[in-house]
Amino acid sequence: LYTRLLDMGIRPYFRRKKKYFLNEMRKALVAGVFSTVDTLYRIEPDVKNGICCLRDCHRIAWAERVAGETFGGQSRPSYQFIGRDDQDRLTECYAFLTKVRTELHMMSKRRLDILELALQPQIASAFGYGEKGAAALMSDFFRSVAIVRQCILIFAEHVYEEQGVIGKLRSSLASFNAGKGLRIIDGVLQSRNPTRPSYKYDAGWVMHVFATAIKCQAEIGTVLRNRLRETALQLTVKDFRTGEVEAAMRGMLSGRQPCGRIFRIMHETGILELIFPEFVPLTCRVEFDSYHEYTTDQHSLLVAGAFDELAGDRDELVQRVYLRIENRRVMRLVLLLHDVGKALEGDHCRSGAIIARNAAARLGYTNEEQQQVEFLVYHHLDMSELSLRRELDDSMLLQFAGMVSTQAMLDMLYLLTVLDIRYVGSRSWTGWKSMQLSEIFNRIGHLISERRPPATDASSHSDLDDYTLETIPEDRRFHQQWLETLKEKTKHLHTESFTGFHRVTVVTFDRISLLADIAACFIAADLQIISARVHSFPQGKIVDVFDVEPDDITRLRFDERMERFRKTWERISSTTATSREIVTEHLKNYPRKPQRQTLSVPLIAFNTADSPVGTIVEIRAPDRFGLFHTLVSSFSTHDINIIAARISTAVDEAVDVFYISDASGNKIADNGRLKSLETAIIKALRTW
Repeated sequence: LYTRLLDMGIRPYFRRKKKYFLNEMRKALVAGVFSTVDTLYRIEPDVKNGICCLRDCHRIAWAERVAGETFGGQSRPSYQFIGRDDQDRLTECYAFLTKVRTELHMMSKRRLDILELALQPQIASAFGYGEKGAAALMSDFFRSVAIVRQCILIFAEHVYEEQGVIGKLRSSLASFNAGKGLRIIDGVLQSRNPTRPSYKYDAGWVMHVFATAIKCQAEIGTVLRNRLRETALQLTVKDFRTGEVEAAMRGMLSGRQPCGRIFRIMHETGILELIFPEFVPLTCRVEFDSYHEYTTDQHSLLVAGAFDELAGDRDELVQRVYLRIENRRVMRLVLLLHDVGKALEGDHCRSGAIIARNAAARLGYTNEEQQQVEFLVYHHLDMSELSLRRELDDSMLLQFAGMVSTQAMLDMLYLLTVLDIRYVGSRSWTGWKSMQLSEIFNRIGHLISERRPPATDASSHSDLDDYTLETIPEDRRFHQQWLETLKEKTKHLHTESFTGFHRVTVVTFDRISLLADIAACFIAADLQIISARVHSFPQGKIVDVFDVEPDDITRLRFDERMERFRKTWERISSTTATSREIVTEHLKNYPRKPQRQTLSVPLIAFNTADSPVGTIVEIRAPDRFGLFHTLVSSFSTHDINIIAARISTAVDEAVDVFYISDASGNKIADNGRLKSLETAIIKALRTW
């Protein structure tokens, strides 16, 4: 009877209704994946009916059975739309999700499809996760649903077809060219001819896709999303370290057009992690408490996306403050990266501030903007914590107002606090919390407006001289401790590892050629300096903070590189080798390929007016391995002392600022000597 039912009823029916059935399955799957009211990254997911969970796995299987006419009993569907590798991955994910749901039923002794927080540690233990526990279970769960999501997009791409001649004609006439093989029809950005592209799928094309989607406020079609995902698998972080990419990213972050949904697509296709490697450890990261409802990456994306919707917010204060925000690229970067420190142990505010500032420098933000990014990430919990205090006296608020300093910074900190709380969970934002924060905001704003701005004198002040602006409080305390314990002819060397880079702090006594020697040690360790800040203190003491990343010419762990650093320092200290000899020897053994240069000649500018203690030298030059050593060696050979410095690298261009004096500590104002120094620097950069 069953065989007759298949032959006489089911097969004939689905032969006639195949296209209709596949389109219905496609609609149901795409509706879930592109839902704006729900997310597949909930901390307590519905294993059966949730987005990209068991029900969606079944829909794909049903569609594949209908497409291949593999009906009946235990027969496996013959996949028509999904490739072999994706089939295997989908099968593994389906088995994992089924196992989780079965364990839920057995453990609760009833039908239970919600993977509740209270049960996650027990299920993790039953699955043998050991010490990793619930965090590892949920990480595997979210990776599984992400794979299901990719399979859904592949399926949706292959099922979709333009309907007949009329549909193709309409698509041709109603669409318009968006450049680089793209077209827009009915508000959807699509590939014009994906099978035979006349353009290169590279980082520049990827950024063009996202910039076009933002500019035209278009949705990115499923076929194009899959193309972006495939392109991401073929590219690396280095492919996105170009001026074109960074300029495009700054433009997206700066614009007035909403771009939160584009961040989500960037993350889903794997592009965001190539632009911001700092975001990688946040993916599928779960916080086990009764407060957070989303994974860390989804929380950050929700916060960044919600910023674009504040113009119509119900809260009039939030709406007014949003309309006052001028520097959107600072605000958006902070919203996106405010929790990047959670991937590391310790205070995530401090770690996140350091990581976010490094990202801002890489994007080419000004030094003032970098400071703002660091400040906002470091203090992003402060207003929330103030609102929890029973009593707030004016002295406490006055101190906070002095720290925030300006109304513009207070505005950004307030919106960051509001959005951070709102998108922790559905019950985190209350009327009482809103009232408390608005009261604190208004009181602090009043205190800021009453404070008289300190008198400034351009000849006696520079932001580079202001150590307080350059350094977060914890680091200032650490530096003070190290300076107090520093003895003659010794040094302190401290290292920290962050996402994508390492920080090395050198505390010692200053001398001519010190920075050249330190730079030589970094070269010997194959560590590329991406930013540096040099600070001078009384009694000839200095604190030099370097952010470095390994150069991939050698495959060494960071601790092995630092051991090379120490041995090189010992060679220089014992005068068995000079820094130049060490650099020459190392580059001979490990030659570098010439890097693409954006400037044909370096730009050098001297300023003798803006600082009473030193001459300011600003150098802009194409970045390359060992550039910092070349510059500081030029100073040391001219008996010039570096009082302070700020080194930053925006993509492939270094922007370095030095405060220099002569060997006696006097400002250098002689034009002839400065001209000679400029000639020497240019010659060194061309011949080194």
